[in-house]
Formats: sequence, structure tokens, C-alpha cells
Amino acid sequence: MLCQRIPSCRGVYFQSGEKVQQRWNLVVSQPYSFITDPPDDTQPIYVIAKKGLTVSLYCLIRNEGSGGAVIRTSWQTKRSNENIFENVTFGSGVSNGPAYLVDKIEATGLISGTHSNFTLLNFTHDFNLISFRCGQPSEDARIFTLGLPVLPSLLINVPVQTVTEGEDITVPLQQSGSNPFPPCLSSELSLNGNPVSNTGVTVNNYTVSFTNVQRNQSGIYTLTVSNDAGTSNTTFTLDVQ
Repeated sequence: MLCQRIPSCRGVYFQSGEKVQQRWNLVVSQPYSFITDPPDDTQPIYVIAKKGLTVSLYCLIRNEGSGGAVIRTSWQTKRSNENIFENVTFGSGVSNGPAYLVDKIEATGLISGTHSNFTLLNFTHDFNLISFRCGQPSEDARIFTLGLPVLPSLLINVPVQTVTEGEDITVPLQQSGSNPFPPCLSSELSLNGNPVSNTGVTVNNYTVSFTNVQRNQSGIYTLTVSNDAGTSNTTFTLDVQ
């Protein structure tokens, strides 16, 4: 999966009198600018969560049309089976709506009332792949998607791939029904333990394609696919006749 990349920067903020070093993403889109954490450079921002633990998000919004003044962060949410975001409401900094989030979230801010610090108090499987949107309604925003870590899933015991010299062949290696999280993947192909750099070989996530294949390309290939949850690999034999 190709993930949209956005520039990142480093920032320093102060909390309880102590200087805290933290990476931020700063995205400017008139008239608002966003400072977000976690610092993943994607939209949506994918956040790996663990059952029973808290998940903390940060989204500070400045109105560049008003001299960069910090404004209140509005949060919206939707679950994985929903298509429309709805507002997360708060009373005394604790969520009181929608119903499935009552008392589940705390929202604070270094500046009183900004709600830039957003903490889901106890991540459960019911919240898997939930999304939170920070920004003004009907305006530009940043989106966080939270999920349990899932490794890429590859086929095993792949049959020998036989092809005639000069032909093309494509080898799909994704396990049916696999849904890795985060979905941003990196892939690497090796032949007999050595990285493949042949211009006639293309690797696209789980799929390996050979163009005008030659006999000297026969051998045992290993495809390694990684995401932020970890790494999976599988092997297949290419027999060029």
C-alpha cells in the first residue's frame, strides 16, 4: 500500500516546568496549521495500540489567519464499520459522547480548554481500527487510525514457478484475507541470499514480476515484507527453461 507522505519536523515543548524533546509533524494548510504526535508521516496517521493500555494522541491547531493563535481542538470519531465521523463531546475534560466512548477519553491541553492532548484510557478489541479526526468541522483536519499490530501474511509452500526463457511471469504471494496493520509496507527480494537489483524484476508489496526472464535468473527467491508491526518472509523457486 502506498501511503501519502507529509513533511515532519522536530519540536520542543514545556510541561510541568521541564523541557521535553518530542518529534512532531507540522502541516500547514491555510488558515490552519497542525502539530501532531505520533510523528508518523502519513495521512491517516497509523497508531499501533495494545489491549489494556492507554493510547495518547496530540493535535494542536493554530489559526494562521489570526496570527497563529492556538484554537480549541475539535475531535470526531468513527469506528471501522462506519462511514461518517461524529463529534466526541466532553464534560470537565472527560468524554461524554458518543455512547461507546463515555468516560473512555480524557482531553487536556497545555493551554486551558484546547483539548490538544487526547488519551484513550483503555484500548480494547472493540476499538480496533477506530479513527479520530482533529480539526474544525468541515475544515482541513488530521486523522489518526488506531489498531492492533498485524504482521504481513505471506503464502507458504509456494509451488515451483516454471517459465520459458524470454517470457514474463508474475508471482503473487499474499495470503488470502490478510489485513496487516499498519498497512504501509516495504518489500525486499533476494536470490540465493543476495538482494535482487535486476531492472527486469519488479516488487510491489506481495507480488514479484519478472520481465523477459532469463535462465540465469533461476534459483530460490526470498520475499521479505515489513510493516511497523514486524517482518514476514517466504521463499519460492523460479525455474527458467
